[in-house]
Amino acid sequence: MATANFSGMHLNFQHQGSGAVSIHFDTEVVWSGTAAVVDIAKISHLLWSDTRMELRVRLTDANYQSLTDWSGSFLVAENGEACASAPLPQDPSPCTQSLGAAMDCSSRESVRIWAEKSTISTINAAVAALGSQQRSALAALLLDSNASGGARAQLLHAVEAILANSNLGFYAEIFAYTRVSLEGSGFFGACNQVWLAPGSFAGLNPTETRNVLAHEAFHSFNCVNRGPAGALNEGSAIFVFKAAWPGEFDDRETWAEATMGTKLYYRDLWSPPDPGYPIEAALSPTDKLNTVYAWLASRDGSRLPWNSTAKLQACYVAYFSSINRATAFDAWIVAQAVATSKMLNDSGCRPD
Repeated sequence: MATANFSGMHLNFQHQGSGAVSIHFDTEVVWSGTAAVVDIAKISHLLWSDTRMELRVRLTDANYQSLTDWSGSFLVAENGEACASAPLPQDPSPCTQSLGAAMDCSSRESVRIWAEKSTISTINAAVAALGSQQRSALAALLLDSNASGGARAQLLHAVEAILANSNLGFYAEIFAYTRVSLEGSGFFGACNQVWLAPGSFAGLNPTETRNVLAHEAFHSFNCVNRGPAGALNEGSAIFVFKAAWPGEFDDRETWAEATMGTKLYYRDLWSPPDPGYPIEAALSPTDKLNTVYAWLASRDGSRLPWNSTAKLQACYVAYFSSINRATAFDAWIVAQAVATSKMLNDSGCRPD
């Protein structure tokens, strides 16, 4: 628990037994992340003389305009109890009130807190409103990585490119809770972590770096937001950068191509083969995941039934399971396009 002096701000107490009567004063506040903890000795002369008092608390600015709602009521006593604690309904830190405030505070954690309580559209709009220099500063603030020198510059360029896409501003939140580590072999993403093999990473050009980082970081988004496992997890992380930069890819590289192709990859190309590799919708997705997936669906020419496990599995069996994925990509892309066309004519293979 750290002590924070909210300069120019006030704790505003309300005595429950006296209706609207309030007391305003400046005091040092201990902020635990969810509760304001006040030393009663500092304020006892301002309170009523009751032996035991029921109070509510909120934080205001210097003009006594509310920064948080009233807390629930709590009891304080003057008989030797040193302090009282009251949960506040919102985080009162001035650094978390907007993206700009978080950047002014040079606080990656404040960006995370602000974004956590914001909608996808709010985050996208706030990032889109930044100028190029501000966006560069945001990328530098957000990138948590062991990379240094040229490797860090390569990552920063990719973060900036992702944030510059007006549909991907929400990656500011992903980068605020995800560490990028250059280590190991291969490229992987999971909750709060991305791992990139240093040698392979060094060989990527700027566009490849952008796409790899967008892909692996999206696995962190999926994990944090209770996204799907298996083929749809991988498929969404492939399709997200194709949806964001559609002019750079073949129109046949749809969400179905990425998702059904992943299912077939594990059946036909993985060693050992995994015919049971899951293809299923998210069981309890967050609102943010649903919002982003709905945006992906709006860019998807295959109309993949992303929000129905039953449809995903039935449509895979009906239209894709007979395709051999162990073939050249050019042959695969043609075969899956035929399957996708058939699926599009099936009204039972569309999102709920």
